[in-house]
Amino acid sequence: MILKIKRKGLGENLFFVYFFSLAFLQILEVYVNFSITKIIFLIFALGMIIQDLYVLENEKLLHILLFEVICIFYFIVYKIFPMNSGFAFAALKCIMFFPFLKFLNFEKIKNWDIIETLLIIYLIINIYLYYFGGPDFFGYDVIYRYKGGSSDPNLLATLICVIILMEFWGKSKKAIVVKILCIIVQLLISSRSFIAISAVVILISIIACADNRTKMLKRILVLISIGLLISMCVIKILIKYTNLLHRFTVLGGNSNGRSYLFESFVKTLKHCNVTDWFFGVSAGNYYRQLASKTLGHSYAENSFMTLILLFGVFGVFIMLYYLFYMWKLNGMLWYRIVFCVTLLNFFFQDTVCYVQGFISIFGALVIVATDSRKEKVINKNKKLNFNL
Repeated sequence: MILKIKRKGLGENLFFVYFFSLAFLQILEVYVNFSITKIIFLIFALGMIIQDLYVLENEKLLHILLFEVICIFYFIVYKIFPMNSGFAFAALKCIMFFPFLKFLNFEKIKNWDIIETLLIIYLIINIYLYYFGGPDFFGYDVIYRYKGGSSDPNLLATLICVIILMEFWGKSKKAIVVKILCIIVQLLISSRSFIAISAVVILISIIACADNRTKMLKRILVLISIGLLISMCVIKILIKYTNLLHRFTVLGGNSNGRSYLFESFVKTLKHCNVTDWFFGVSAGNYYRQLASKTLGHSYAENSFMTLILLFGVFGVFIMLYYLFYMWKLNGMLWYRIVFCVTLLNFFFQDTVCYVQGFISIFGALVIVATDSRKEKVINKNKKLNFNL
């Protein structure tokens, strides 16, 4: 029993070690020929699995084991159908690890001052690299855009969104600085969906953490006023020295892409047989052949549609099952609003195919649900009842 108590906080500390390793090392990946962050993920996954195997009951372990066996079966199948194996293997790693995230709880995390200091350092480094970094830190899809050390700008955008979720209940000066820097970095990355989601989450955070309604309204007005002023200045600089403006112009035809990808998805469903509908695999192969004729995309920029293509209705059912569990982590209205807003990202990105980003974003949702700072805000503000 004593050993279990000592090990109880291991997963939460492992998550922060994992996230900061992922954040800082993905910058260094520009200079190495292998993925350091994948090694970090394997260490994190191993640590979480060891902890959960130690504390879980045999019945729950049996359910998890059965689930993992099904995922391994999909690994074997995609070895036979290798065309989309890269996407499938990434999504399978996310899905296989998801059950172990259920047992995280951040109620006892106290060292937020150190965490916020590290977040500020990381965000400042990214802003510096944007203005002074070489071409290694930029990617090209229609125009150049900042991607940090990751292979894809969407992964960096996901990490910034994760930081905003981490600081949802933060009221310190450092927490405010972190949120402001996050919005600036999101602008530099120029991921439209993540910018919108991040801005909404920050607005909800201000409302949820307000001591009273008057302060809440004042903070919103100040946020909008200062936000507009900073945005105008930043965007003016970006338009002058970068190609960022093109990212926010909705282009017609195949340059926009998403409508064409959706049409390809519908055509694929019409082509599918019963087996494809329920278990996927060959549906993804047909979709890639169809969509790649015009676009370089392999999937539909929508996690749910991608899951259908890879794993059929069965895969979507598995994902929804664990999402429903995450929904039940906390009955608080604010948590459920933030959960739904974050989930909107799944409709605009293939988040499920980015292992590190996917794991991080759901770890951050657990932080929003169980963060000890939440209780301080609620206890201080008893006039506002946010519970369902």
